[in-house]
Amino acid sequence: MKDYMGLYGLWALVAAFTLGLLFVLRGDRLIIKVARGAVRTWSLLWGRSEEVDLERGEEVEETVEAPVTFQPREGNGETVSHPRSKRKELPTLEVVLSKKVGNGVETDSAATETGVEHRDLPSSPSPSWPRSPEIKIREAPPPSKKEHRGGGRVGKYRLPPLDLLDYPPPTREKADRAILEERAALLEEKLSNYGVAGKVVSIHYGPVVTMFEFQPSPGVKVSRIANLSDDIAMAMKALGVRIVAPIPGKDVVGIEIPNDHREPVYFREIIGSDRFKRSSSPLTMALGKDIFGKPFVADLKRMPHLLVAGATGSGKSMGLNTIICSILYKATPQKVKFIMVDPKMLEFSVYNGVPHLITPVITDPRKAASALGWAVTEMERRYALLTQWGVRNIEGYNRMAEDPLPSIVVVIDELADLMMVAAKDVETLIARLAQKARTAGIHLVVATQRPSVDVITGLIKANFPCRISFKVTSKVDSRTILDTMGAEKLLGLGDMLFLPPGTSDLVRLHGAYISDQEVLRVATFWQEQEEPQFDEEIVSRPLVEGGVNGMSGDMDDDLYPQAVDLVVRTGHASASMIQRYLKIGYNRAARLIERMEREGVVGPAQGSKPREVLLTPRDLNEEE
Repeated sequence: MKDYMGLYGLWALVAAFTLGLLFVLRGDRLIIKVARGAVRTWSLLWGRSEEVDLERGEEVEETVEAPVTFQPREGNGETVSHPRSKRKELPTLEVVLSKKVGNGVETDSAATETGVEHRDLPSSPSPSWPRSPEIKIREAPPPSKKEHRGGGRVGKYRLPPLDLLDYPPPTREKADRAILEERAALLEEKLSNYGVAGKVVSIHYGPVVTMFEFQPSPGVKVSRIANLSDDIAMAMKALGVRIVAPIPGKDVVGIEIPNDHREPVYFREIIGSDRFKRSSSPLTMALGKDIFGKPFVADLKRMPHLLVAGATGSGKSMGLNTIICSILYKATPQKVKFIMVDPKMLEFSVYNGVPHLITPVITDPRKAASALGWAVTEMERRYALLTQWGVRNIEGYNRMAEDPLPSIVVVIDELADLMMVAAKDVETLIARLAQKARTAGIHLVVATQRPSVDVITGLIKANFPCRISFKVTSKVDSRTILDTMGAEKLLGLGDMLFLPPGTSDLVRLHGAYISDQEVLRVATFWQEQEEPQFDEEIVSRPLVEGGVNGMSGDMDDDLYPQAVDLVVRTGHASASMIQRYLKIGYNRAARLIERMEREGVVGPAQGSKPREVLLTPRDLNEEE
């Protein structure tokens, strides 16, 4: 018996060493199987030791006979139960060491020893060990292979096709889960060093930045995290870190960290997306992608005016080009007209000759102030029309009138130059347009690279609820344009913060890139279809308005006799007809029709029916 006790001690030593080695190499599930087999082996060896002791004549305590089940090496494979007291010889045991491969089980042949066969023993359900929840990683969706080609026909015009724009490069960098999880662990560690406990619960990998959703532990103040942006940037070796504390509608804090490799956003991706195609508004703007990599579009009609700011090299001018080209992809000259002010004389010169222009691109700041004065006059004239027709907005008027009014978009590239020439007049005119022009279908897009309080005054900012800020140089400039900090931490090259109308929650976007060649191809496409019909009166009229209803300039129009002769001899009174025959702008032609109504040449408007011509050619000859 003592010999066997020594043998048992050796078995215990070997078992402990084996289990420890397996714990390191193979994992917990295998240990459980080996331990179960070792217990069975121990029990069988103990029973055999009792039989040997009985043969030697030694006294042993009477034990309950427990059947032991085993599988014999030969025979029919049936399971046989033997009481311990009656067993004379023991068959060879079968010990199984297996590893799971895929959905099946693969037996480890290296564990076979002499005289021992390896077969699966019946296994009990393995225990479920607690594991830490995995971090959810959401990657930006891949570019859609299905593009909307565009290029449809609207009336006599053809819209630009998608082929005018360059294809994005085919290679795109994908998110590396191991690297993202490593950065999440590093972020948790650095925050813990500053006394902020919590965990990263989700990761959003975008084209330019990655947002880590950090859930702070109970009792941690959000303000403590918001003040650690510079410390986190240094710890993560990042160019700049922006913290959204908290994310609206969630119990987490968003920490935006720039990617090591920036992925450009191309204008073609946004124009060819479903979101841009589904928008029915002719004033749809393709701004870029959000931080999750989804295309982002906005409707200028709903804003209804847009204020843009950004330092040199931030992508402000390219953002204006994407706004203009987006509208050119959606709207015909009958739907939208432009007034472009470019004091730098470089950004908008490519659009000269586009039929959407009411006047050539304005480069003189003094003429720009006159153009704003004309826009105010046109707004008042349209209000008079809406009152006369009993409608509340331009959409209601266009549904009833024979000659619908186009929307007018005034784009100013540098507001600071206008403020230096006529600050008081420009501020007043912009404020009047921003307050009332939406109903009349007139919209402003005003940009500046100097967002100081002497350029963006309180009166102007109060009437521009929708704003875009590219990277600025200081926190003061960020507060001036957005009423909050954050724009100074942007990355530049199109990285922007967008303030939608009716909310104070900022949306981070990555502006779309459009090359000079692409802009030229889009502008040339329209220039080849029709020549623009400019209204030179826009830049020549004085800032001080007079006349009936604030509309001067139509009482001394030298084309009025020709317009009356055209209407009387054709028997058709239409602003669009006068515009075509006399080669003038639509607004000038509309004012001539209104003068004819006041002087009794034509009757009042009758909804969708044409105006009645009250004079005959004989009456016209008698007057002459």
